Amino acid sequence: AHTLGGMAALATEEGDYERAEPLLQRAVDAVSDAQGRNQLVLADLLAKLAQLKLHLGSRGQVSPLQQAEMLLQRAIRLAEPFGEDESYQCRLGEVYLLQGDLPRAEEALQKGRVLQQKDGTWRLLAEPDGLHAAAVTTRPVRSSRTSHPSMPTSGSPP
Repeated sequence: AHTLGGMAALATEEGDYERAEPLLQRAVDAVSDAQGRNQLVLADLLAKLAQLKLHLGSRGQVSPLQQAEMLLQRAIRLAEPFGEDESYQCRLGEVYLLQGDLPRAEEALQKGRVLQQKDGTWRLLAEPDGLHAAAVTTRPVRSSRTSHPSMPTSGSPP
């Protein structure tokens, strides 16, 4: 699974998502019966597959957003018992934002400790990465970026 995941990561970095998808799927299948902390490896592979589905776009009956949502929900279920689910919650929040489901996005981002509401105003607690940053900063969610004491932010507010 480690080798397949590495090959998929390389293909993804090269922008060859078509080649990366079956490699990641094989890696997921190889560790699908994971137990204990190995479930975190499976959760990480599922999250990577979810991100890849978003890059690939629509193929098949289920939309990429729905596929990503299902994969991330599974990753969260696997990682939650270990307290390692925050990044997956953030990614799920991205998907909900892209689906236009602000209430579920807010809930996921709060669970991911990226978004906090205080006095009716939403604040980013950390600088999100990738797609998440674009989704959060372009939505009209009455947000003002502030720093979390343990998470420095970079750049200026949007």
